[in-house]
Amino acid sequence: MARRYSSAWANSDRKSRLPRDWQQRRKKIIARASKDQSFARCENIDDELQLRCSNIGRDVDHIQAGDDHSLTNLRLLCVGCHQAKTTQEGVAARAARRAHRHRPAEPHPGTRKEPDMPPY
Repeated sequence: MARRYSSAWANSDRKSRLPRDWQQRRKKIIARASKDQSFARCENIDDELQLRCSNIGRDVDHIQAGDDHSLTNLRLLCVGCHQAKTTQEGVAARAARRAHRHRPAEPHPGTRKEPDMPPY
């Protein structure tokens, strides 16, 4: 069955930036995640509970965004954990872009402090 990619992949150059041995790296990450188990388990750890997700992993994720494809920066995530992480990163990126679009608010002209005026 052919894998479908979201519209994000359709508009991204990310796939072309993957190393030539990406499939081998992906297999190593899956093998690491399935060690001592019969299936490749999601490697996400819940921040609050400090428990590992129990779902089956499918997506290889970059822990730190960017083009560091080292095995220490890759992990296997289930669809839900990967989607949640991607959404969180997207929200943060949009907020950062919005912050740069707007000029800082100027005080209302009626509240500006005028320079000291000489008495009449």
